[in-house]
Amino acid sequence: MLRHWTRSSTLSTDSNKPRRSWSLLAAAAAIAVGPLLVGCDNSTGKADRAILDGAAAAVPAHTIEDATKNVADLEKLTKEADASTPRKALAKSSLAGAELALAQQITADLQDKEILITRKLWEMDQVAGQILKTKGLIDAASRRNPAEALPTEIMGEKVVTDNLKNKATAAREGDAWMKADAVSLPTVSTVKQTISTLTGKISEINSNIETLTKQRDQAMAAAAKSQADSEAAKGDESQKLFVAAAESRKQAALLAIQIEAANASLIPLTQDLAAAQEHEKIVTAAANSFDESAKIYTDEYAKVKDQIDKLTATAKDLLAGDKNSMKSKAVELNALMADADATRSKAIEQLKAAISHYGDAVTDSDKVKTEGKKEIAAGSAEELLQKGRVAVHETSALRIRQAEASANLAALEANHALLLARKVTVMASAAGAATPMALSVPAELADPKTPEALKDARTNADASYQAADSTLDGVATGASGSQQTHTAARLARAVVNVGWSQLAANSGDTEGARSRMATAQELKKSVADEPNSLTIPAYLTLLTETPGSTKSRGEDKTPAPAPAPTSEPAATPAVEPAAAPAAPAASEPAAPAAPAAPAAEPAAPAAPAQ
Repeated sequence: MLRHWTRSSTLSTDSNKPRRSWSLLAAAAAIAVGPLLVGCDNSTGKADRAILDGAAAAVPAHTIEDATKNVADLEKLTKEADASTPRKALAKSSLAGAELALAQQITADLQDKEILITRKLWEMDQVAGQILKTKGLIDAASRRNPAEALPTEIMGEKVVTDNLKNKATAAREGDAWMKADAVSLPTVSTVKQTISTLTGKISEINSNIETLTKQRDQAMAAAAKSQADSEAAKGDESQKLFVAAAESRKQAALLAIQIEAANASLIPLTQDLAAAQEHEKIVTAAANSFDESAKIYTDEYAKVKDQIDKLTATAKDLLAGDKNSMKSKAVELNALMADADATRSKAIEQLKAAISHYGDAVTDSDKVKTEGKKEIAAGSAEELLQKGRVAVHETSALRIRQAEASANLAALEANHALLLARKVTVMASAAGAATPMALSVPAELADPKTPEALKDARTNADASYQAADSTLDGVATGASGSQQTHTAARLARAVVNVGWSQLAANSGDTEGARSRMATAQELKKSVADEPNSLTIPAYLTLLTETPGSTKSRGEDKTPAPAPAPTSEPAATPAVEPAAAPAAPAASEPAAPAAPAAPAAEPAAPAAPAQ
């Protein structure tokens, strides 16, 4: 994982070496103008001597205390109202260098705090993951609840299988049970209604058969009596009784036919009734089975519910408990971020002051050049001195240092944006874990100001990258300054654009990221293609490489070590690349960028001997 490089924003190979560009500037200026100050007891001479002595006396900024003392001491030098313009430029550039060094010392402290913030965010991610895992366990256990509907696949047809109790109810009630296409099974209620209907019809027919049987029996009895009476009687009486007996037998035969027809109609009804009664037994048994199964599952789920309750309590504790919870870690995170914000504000204050004072030094240095245009005798000591003074106050190096401060400022804001983006992600993870469980996100974590702060940090970082890039472009394409200074400015621009590209990528601006990375690659190539060019730092080569590319001439051949795999968060808290480093101080000749401050130009030759 890479981040903006703000602990030492130069390209020096020794990132722990303190920066003393203002001291070197004072020494170079002393070489050029020292002889003029000898014996000068006027107010300007005294003020100039105080500035030179004060700038040269600045201590190496090994600690924040040292850097703070330098800023305080050098700030007093800028109050020398009687100082000459060159010395004012020296005082302001020295103060700007001290402020930049102080900002870098504060940034080193800030980086340690941001590492703690990153670790805390990682811990909160882990807790959110535990909550989600707990939610998964609760969901799995909840599927065993017989009161919940479960999706099932039955014979290729996707249906919704209700819970067991509903199945039992469905088997007993309604018009049909287990409908599938045109086929369905009657419910117990339907079967009972069918049985009732069949039973009524059978009872009605049996009643009719009973009536017909009685009528037949009566007709048969009447026929037998008339036959006997006919045999006993004579004449017409006997004939009449015989006819009556025949009529009764005919009626009995007709009744017998009706009885047979009624008995025949009972057969299908009786069969349907038997089938319905058998179906009733089956469906009733199935319904009873569902009831029994439901009871078993309900009793078993009572035990599962106890587990669910415990898991839910665990999830609540992970979210809003007193220890090792999202809430407690959010409290710790907010405290860490507040502390880091205070430290960051101090660094930003110094960087903005450095940018401003470098700008003031540039203005004063430009005045030196203007003042140097007066008529001076050719070959005189004054001419030699004036040339040296103008060379010392070449503004290209000052602008590179000003861009360095802007790049450091951009890195601070970009790193801040990364932390805020990570916090937004953690907030979303917490909400994603809490919402499905109907739990409330802790107020300590639900900070509505974070998204707006993220937007501001990205905007500020973008503006600072823009300022650094614009300044370096002016130096690289300007008419003043040495070729080495121009090359160093292009190399610094390449690093600035890499950081700027990463800012765009992390902000979702894919096209902007691609364009700025292309600019960085072009600038790196232009530096590498120069004869006797500066060495391309390994990290810049790594960040601007494209698949299948080869290293250009002048690039560092040392491969970057691969990070070791770990489940812990990276030691650096962000994923931005290094901030664009500007030129190194003149005390660091091995650095691949242009020297710092006005001493970047060749030192002015010493004044001729008196």
